[in-house]
Amino acid sequence: TNPYCPPCPKTHKLLDELLEQRNDIQARIVFTAKNTDKDIKTPVSRHLMALNGLADKTIVRTALHDWYEQKQKNYEAWAKVYPVHLNETEYYKIDRQKAWCEMAEVTATPTLLLNGYLLPDLYQLPDLKYMLE
Repeated sequence: TNPYCPPCPKTHKLLDELLEQRNDIQARIVFTAKNTDKDIKTPVSRHLMALNGLADKTIVRTALHDWYEQKQKNYEAWAKVYPVHLNETEYYKIDRQKAWCEMAEVTATPTLLLNGYLLPDLYQLPDLKYMLE
């Protein structure tokens, strides 16, 4: 995912609904940020990664939802609502995610994989509920 991707909010909303309906599936969100201060995606990605490190996983889920619900993306205002200590020693995780995206040839967001396989263009996220039954 890309925190500034226009189609990503809809995909995240649908994914969140699917996760609410089913307790037998999990989702892993991988960021495409370059992990540099010049990349607009980096602060949001770092922040969400830090929130994910908290014991209460509902916080990161709510924060991600709230990020994508913003009409005008405002990192500073959003970050005040979800304060977290950013640990620079953890930034390497963003590098690993970016490297994985390059290895997996993720060229656009949102990109969906199911059990490690790219979801074919023929299918959309809402179709998953039928495919999983």
